[in-house]
Amino acid sequence: MVYASIDKIITEQELLKYRNVNTGYIDVDLSFFDKNQRTQEQNKIMHCLFREIAVWSCGYETPKDELEYKNYMKKQYSDKPFKTSEMTSKEATDFIAYIIDFCFQAGVPFRKKGVEMTDDIQRYLYLCLKHRVCAVTGVKGEVHHIDTIGAGRDRRHVDHSQHRLVCLSREMHIKAHTMGWEEFAALHHIDGIKLTAEQVKEIKYK
Repeated sequence: MVYASIDKIITEQELLKYRNVNTGYIDVDLSFFDKNQRTQEQNKIMHCLFREIAVWSCGYETPKDELEYKNYMKKQYSDKPFKTSEMTSKEATDFIAYIIDFCFQAGVPFRKKGVEMTDDIQRYLYLCLKHRVCAVTGVKGEVHHIDTIGAGRDRRHVDHSQHRLVCLSREMHIKAHTMGWEEFAALHHIDGIKLTAEQVKEIKYK
């Protein structure tokens, strides 16, 4: 026996609409969701990224262009054929990060905010730091220390792994200082991240 719940209250009269006239039972469709499987939101993000690459490369987008760049990115990502529909959530997250990394390296601009083009904001913020891309606007950026270092201290001798960092354009950097970080972060739905000592080296920040 299977017990099910519904997400809204319905009247008995409404419920009767689903009764099978032959059996007298209520007919329902039952499906199981694998929580480890790639989500619809992840699928949407992937296709948004493929469209961005198509527009950047061709100047326009068609379903054919989107499919072409989808297949291109899949071949670049792995030498073994795979279906994005069969990915786990973790595999999809890694693939999305790979596509974003490609876009940053190639200079592919996003027409939407970058934070809307990822399902892993922490990794996105790291890639922004690595490629010096503003986490808000997507233009060229610079590393911003959220946690104050202190006047007179030499940044070359500061352990940057002990401070929250974010990459911002000059304009956004000034706004963050003017508004204060908490208000700025709430407005743009981002925050800084702390990196490991190894990651600080990877982003080439001294």
